[in-house]
Amino acid sequence: MKKVIVLVMCIVAVIFGIYTLNRRDVKLGIYAYGTLEDGSYSYVLLKENNEFEFVRNIATSYVPIGKYKVEGNILILDGINDLYKFQIDGDKLIFLSSNKDTELIDKGTVFVLEKN
Repeated sequence: MKKVIVLVMCIVAVIFGIYTLNRRDVKLGIYAYGTLEDGSYSYVLLKENNEFEFVRNIATSYVPIGKYKVEGNILILDGINDLYKFQIDGDKLIFLSSNKDTELIDKGTVFVLEKN
């Protein structure tokens, strides 16, 4: 019986270890791309309580807001009618896809965490 308990505990530890290796936590703050000068400025604001704002371009009036979650190394922004996916790479978010028209943000666009 002790061997079975030890075996089960080892299996759970291995599964947990694999999960934590694949999971990347994302830091709160503003991840920005572009500049104000040329009008290309966009940003993702990650807040507490897993809330976000995504300003795809400073010239747009619509700002998607909602909740975010992390699955492995993928950040998923889930708004009312919007879904955006980013790859987490340290202090960078790399835009992967959207369920909306993506003419404002190209696939592969890199958003960098702004330092305070």
